[in-house]
Amino acid sequence: MSVNGFHHDPAPIRILRVDSSGRYGDSLSRRLTGRLTDALTRQHPDATVVDRDVAQGVPFLTETTIAASFTPPADRHPGQAQALSTSDHLVAELLAADYLVIGAPIYNFSVPATLKAYFDQVARAGVTFSYSPEGPTGLVTRVRTAYVVLTSNGVRLGSEADHASAFIRQFLGFLGITDVRFVDGTGLLFGGHGHEEQLTATVDGLVPVAA
Repeated sequence: MSVNGFHHDPAPIRILRVDSSGRYGDSLSRRLTGRLTDALTRQHPDATVVDRDVAQGVPFLTETTIAASFTPPADRHPGQAQALSTSDHLVAELLAADYLVIGAPIYNFSVPATLKAYFDQVARAGVTFSYSPEGPTGLVTRVRTAYVVLTSNGVRLGSEADHASAFIRQFLGFLGITDVRFVDGTGLLFGGHGHEEQLTATVDGLVPVAA
């Protein structure tokens, strides 16, 4: 693109892949997030992919991190700045992303504790959301689409026992990410959508072919 005689290259596409399964070699959610990421990179060959494996550990919120997050940056003492360093890094990754791919196995009816810890780290008042008299406003406006791979053995997507999908949709919407698309890999013990070939076709169909 040329503006006033100067050539401006469009900003590169960034894909943030967040995996949370405690399993690796035999993880369906990881295989499908990989498939989704591959589909997105085929659509955007120059895209940059950031892999964030929260199963490796994400700090839980503490009194120090909570106090630091509500302290203006210029007033934070070194201990508070250090306490927020992980959150700052995760927030920067999220704010820079054009596409978000999340692998979310259902553990005991909800998301893994490490994924909840990740969500807690990126929910920052005044940074990723804000409040006004009209209500909350999400500030994560760059993400075009969030793809969520939801897997489980017994719990089915949308059932009374599924406390994961509605939570994820509400949380992402709270941050300003409104285009949330689920890959239903739930109810594996009952057949359901558990055939990997069907899931692979679903994944491929979610990502539109580039014009």
